[in-house]
Amino acid sequence: MNIAIIVRRLDGKGGTQRQALILARELISRGHGVKLYTLRFAPERCYPELSSTLDITPLERILSGFPRWWASFLGRFSGFLQETYLAKRLSSLIEHDTEVLNPHDSVAYRVAYYFKKQEIRNKKHVPSVWAMNDVPAFAWTYDRIGTFEPVRHSFFRRLVMRVLDWYDRERFIAGQDIIAVLDHFNEGLVRKYLGRESSITRLGIDAKQFSFVPHEPPSAPRLKMLVIGIFFPHRRFEDAIEAAALLRARGCDVSLTIIGSPKPAPAYAERLRRLVTERELGDFVTFAGEVSESDLIRAYREHDVFVFTNYLQTWGHVPLEAMATGIPAIVSRGAAVHEVLTDGETALLVNPKSPVEIADAAQRLLKDPALYRKLVGQGRKFVEEKITWGGYAEAMLELFRRALIQSTQ
Repeated sequence: MNIAIIVRRLDGKGGTQRQALILARELISRGHGVKLYTLRFAPERCYPELSSTLDITPLERILSGFPRWWASFLGRFSGFLQETYLAKRLSSLIEHDTEVLNPHDSVAYRVAYYFKKQEIRNKKHVPSVWAMNDVPAFAWTYDRIGTFEPVRHSFFRRLVMRVLDWYDRERFIAGQDIIAVLDHFNEGLVRKYLGRESSITRLGIDAKQFSFVPHEPPSAPRLKMLVIGIFFPHRRFEDAIEAAALLRARGCDVSLTIIGSPKPAPAYAERLRRLVTERELGDFVTFAGEVSESDLIRAYREHDVFVFTNYLQTWGHVPLEAMATGIPAIVSRGAAVHEVLTDGETALLVNPKSPVEIADAAQRLLKDPALYRKLVGQGRKFVEEKITWGGYAEAMLELFRRALIQSTQ
């Protein structure tokens, strides 16, 4: 099977980039022909250990002639039109012997649309299986942000967003044969915002990358908690801070480390720092900033409990990484990754936005060494056996085969 994997950008590190690159390698190992297409490619910045052996075609070769007057004329709304223009240009680079298109996340599905349109003129239907990690609709972005902080847009801006959503949905998304999502949470969002049904494929992680060092139960009442994530309001780091305050009020010697860059949301980061001051936790909460992957793994091993507080979160691989290293995880039901976890077996699940439940779960682990050891062992076993890249590749191949069959009917 000749497969074209399309990614908006391969000039940095992120979940979508790693997902597409690893999928390409898994498919090649199974004997399939795979080529990747992207608007931008910077091999030194985009997982060179993964991308160096792959056939990747970027658009930079034909960027001359781009109508830059769009940006100055349309302002902030020009991005949509610019990337649509670039998507059409990139589609002309896709090999004509391609049998299946596999766009990943945003914008890439527009590339697939234009290639399909071109091939239809040649009386050939090439199916497209869109791997959607996040709903690209402006309406969903607006609704989600509004859940955490007030959002005010002018009537004109809201009107333009609605029009762009409609155009994107009815023209480009409607041209996708199958939509693959990561979880039931996104399945519902696709139904609500895009008016389509979708199929669930679970992402994997490389458990070998996170060597297993079983944690021993901490000595009560001392507990070192860890949270990780780029700073955004939906991370709900404040819940972990409030939980730490509750635990200290209950007599537990608790510390909390927060790893992640505050740059994307400086106002949110400042609110968190004020909260730490208000709760008199300055000596017990550490904002560690960005760290290297080796330091991240070291942090997993040096802490007693990992806490995932996210709300309205697509999937979420970080708690799975933590579990793979041998640290038990407390996971919010507001993060879609909870769908594959079993409360009390592979992790402890808590309701979103509930510092009290986080504190209670942490105390359970302090008071019950047997439960702590159970989560350590079962967590690693679950990730190692059920959350694999090979499993993800097989699930995607099944969707490719289904799309090919549908295209001949």
